[in-house]
Amino acid sequence: LVKAGFGVHSLIVSDDGGKTWVLGGIGPPGTRESEIVQIPSTTGDAAFYLNGRNMGPTPGHRMTAACSHGGEVCGNYTIDLMMTS
Repeated sequence: LVKAGFGVHSLIVSDDGGKTWVLGGIGPPGTRESEIVQIPSTTGDAAFYLNGRNMGPTPGHRMTAACSHGGEVCGNYTIDLMMTS
């Protein structure tokens, strides 16, 4: 995906074992090369932690986010100045 001349990370998610896929959470402009891990949940909601390369406002640092609803919604984007790309 491309927004305003910058690439963005996006999640493609499946909740039926890979039979069908839908576009999930989309990151802010300047994010790419992301890694994602599922966080154990006691509520049954598939929650994820996303960590991506930030090429936006402060390049050279990692951007993190929390994703919920099986990866369909990502938010709380922050730039972690302790982590470098």
